[in-house]
Amino acid sequence: MSRHRWYQVHWPMRIRELATKLEAHAFREEMSDGFIVDKVRDSRIEGRFVERIELSDQTTNPFGERFSFDRVEFRQINFRITASTPGLEVAGTTAGSPRLANKLAEICNYRLAVSDLHVSVFEWLALFQDLSRSVGYVDIIQIGQIKLGGTISARAIIKGKEDVHAATQNLTKGQEFVVEKIQFRPSAPNRGSVVFSHLGSIIVRSKEDIEVVNHVRRALETMESAKKAGKAAD
Repeated sequence: MSRHRWYQVHWPMRIRELATKLEAHAFREEMSDGFIVDKVRDSRIEGRFVERIELSDQTTNPFGERFSFDRVEFRQINFRITASTPGLEVAGTTAGSPRLANKLAEICNYRLAVSDLHVSVFEWLALFQDLSRSVGYVDIIQIGQIKLGGTISARAIIKGKEDVHAATQNLTKGQEFVVEKIQFRPSAPNRGSVVFSHLGSIIVRSKEDIEVVNHVRRALETMESAKKAGKAAD
């Protein structure tokens, strides 16, 4: 299983210049945090943000005596920076994403804003299917902000062993709502599943996760580039 989340970022400098700044803040063992740059191209950077975390564990022996043990953990966040929109991809856990965003802003002299994405999951899925030539169905849909009247709202999860799109439309007929997540399941056996979130994240459960993520990434970049071009035209 792999997790990825994308954030909207407009980089205030060229990618290779940014890579030089990241390398100037390279992680070393005595530092509390820093970067490891794994790959640099004209249009992208792949690397890791590392945090050193010092912890103290306490335990009590059978005689009631307390002991403390100091230990060090290293938290790593894999990231991918691109010149094209959306601009920042985080793989694996996103627990340290705010710290990563703050460090990137510091390196860019605070001329940087990292913001959440808000995407149409069905549009994203359609582009993914076109690029990957994947055939399948949506077996789980999570919808939120269902207006029930006044200030009352609800969230619902619709799931089944077949496509649940039509059932969702019947349930929400005449009501306002937001599609928050969908799970796409390829028709081919043992091909896993992909969960798309409206906040620009995915969960891939597939033996071919690298190939799937590449198609998902291209679909998102295509969708966000088209959105950006539309705003520029307006």
